[in-house]
Amino acid sequence: MAAVTDVAGPECERIAALLASCAMVFGAGLGPLLAGVLSETLPAPTVTVFVVEAVLPATAVLAVLRIPVRRPEEPGKGARLRVPGVPRGIGRQLALGVAVFAPGVTATPFVLSLGPSLLSGPLGTISRIVAGAVAL
Repeated sequence: MAAVTDVAGPECERIAALLASCAMVFGAGLGPLLAGVLSETLPAPTVTVFVVEAVLPATAVLAVLRIPVRRPEEPGKGARLRVPGVPRGIGRQLALGVAVFAPGVTATPFVLSLGPSLLSGPLGTISRIVAGAVAL
């Protein structure tokens, strides 16, 4: 997300952060649906899903390698790797944000992994596509 806001520049920082956040949430919901569709429609479902899981990170690496990197104005000045930091005076707000956000981020994988299988009984289906759609 930080890379997206850096590439967008200061004039589009807010919308870039919003789009990056939406993409992460959409991807987290679309993943189980895609896995359900692939496992129902393609042969060797357990192999196919893991092949896709191997290919997607490779495409992500290629995308990251294409991100333009800003260089220091003067060669030799400044570090090539920028360590993130918290501006002075907002430590309390950051701690409160983490305290509110962290439980949701921690609980999401459990809901996305267990929810579809728990709901398949009351829904009366064994379709993995339906289970993936529940996560979306």
